[in-house]
Amino acid sequence: MELVNFDFKDYKNFDFKKNWISLVKPHLTNKKLIKSIERGIIGYIHNKKSIDDNELYEIQSFDEYIGTRKAKYVAEYSSYDSFITYLDELEEEIIDENDLDIDELFLKKYPQYEGIDCEELEDDDDYSQLHIDFKNELLEPYLNDKLKDNYKTYCLYGSCFWYNLTFGYTLANLIYPNYKWEIAASSKHLTVVCHENKLIFDILYYDIDKHDFGAIDALNDAFIDDKMDYKDITCQYILYIF
Repeated sequence: MELVNFDFKDYKNFDFKKNWISLVKPHLTNKKLIKSIERGIIGYIHNKKSIDDNELYEIQSFDEYIGTRKAKYVAEYSSYDSFITYLDELEEEIIDENDLDIDELFLKKYPQYEGIDCEELEDDDDYSQLHIDFKNELLEPYLNDKLKDNYKTYCLYGSCFWYNLTFGYTLANLIYPNYKWEIAASSKHLTVVCHENKLIFDILYYDIDKHDFGAIDALNDAFIDDKMDYKDITCQYILYIF
């Protein structure tokens, strides 16, 4: 389909936040989708690491490739700091909502630090690590609750050429199997689109604050220059390594 001067104004991105529990969550245990996530992560990391192609083809499993780098959430594999920033914001939100005084609670557990001038503790690595560990342990159950069924945990930012191609395309077909999903890609972005229904499926460009949930931005970037054949994308073979 040739899309020269195509008008994207009526397109919408899939509403991931609204539909996560009802439409997305039922598929998250689907073996095909899990495999697509693993392939997307490996493609993204491989591009960053530039390991030898022969080594990549010898990989037998996702766990073998990831090894000790295995993360709790997909978003944690991103080299961008978007998810870290989001976690920091969630922590502040949790502290405000629950009226938590971290320092006061810390001193109740570790009274030996009571009355010591803060300046004296600035260079105390043991104290700093103890305070960090205490805060993390205190906030962990709150964070787990906030991140449960949260679409942001699946946002592997910076990985569109791999993750949208694998996870995005697979999930779109699982949720709407009768839609004609296509891959649209430029040198800047790759997205998943159904032109007949004027719907895109792009978790990486999803924006809850925009009326189209980021559809126009995704499509404009996917058609910013000469349209690429997604089959020519360097890491397309990621789809077939398992």
